[in-house]
Amino acid sequence: MSRKSSPVKEGWGHQVAMKKCHLCDTMATLRESHIIPDWYYRDEIRDFKHGGQFIDMSREPASKHGRAIVYPLLCDACEQRFGNWDNAAKRFVTAGEDAYGPWMLRFATSISWRVLKYFSLTRDPASLHGVSHGETQETLDCWRDFLLHEKLSRRLSRHTQHLMRVGDDYRLRRIIGLSFEDDGSTHFVYARFGAFGIAGIVRSTYKGWKTSKSRLYGSSGKLPAANYGPTDFLRCLVALEKEYERRLRAHSAQDRTHSAR
Repeated sequence: MSRKSSPVKEGWGHQVAMKKCHLCDTMATLRESHIIPDWYYRDEIRDFKHGGQFIDMSREPASKHGRAIVYPLLCDACEQRFGNWDNAAKRFVTAGEDAYGPWMLRFATSISWRVLKYFSLTRDPASLHGVSHGETQETLDCWRDFLLHEKLSRRLSRHTQHLMRVGDDYRLRRIIGLSFEDDGSTHFVYARFGAFGIAGIVRSTYKGWKTSKSRLYGSSGKLPAANYGPTDFLRCLVALEKEYERRLRAHSAQDRTHSAR
């Protein structure tokens, strides 16, 4: 099956034709919703000395641009719902805090929902590493129920959210990565932006997630000083970070070559 169209557009919040909201199912004029919060582009990217551009690792091949990754997903009410959690995340990042409130699980779940929904609408199913449409939809429904009703459920304990530090290196903050990963026992969506990575579990045979300090719960918490979790899971994330660094170096070398001409 060929890859579906994948809008990546400049700007934020523009309205598109009347359709059913992908979160609440209300017929409405949908917004071109940000997959990564718009404040990240405005505050973390556009002020950079590098011309307001970032390395978009969500595409193959990776590209450098300054356009927000958006897709028509949400009605105004659901945009506002997500916006409240996005703003809480902005305050958290700006203040450089470690402690967070119950909003963090909502925010992380909304990011994972956005990424998985975006992939289900724009990507070849083969890119989801054998996860069936039914499993994808079950995960989306689980996260959707939590985001709409803010109720913890048994299903949510299977589709957990994990927040990792990925470093404060100025250069690496220019990377945005959206991907669907498979570490051998766990399939998860991963959103990497700024100094953090958010992983939402789609399918896992691993039984020890409760011991992972990266896991987010519905209460207040504090970021651990280091990432803790299943070995294969962390190894997969480390490999992904190394690949991002390699591709960043390749782009930097390409820039130097173009500047020398």
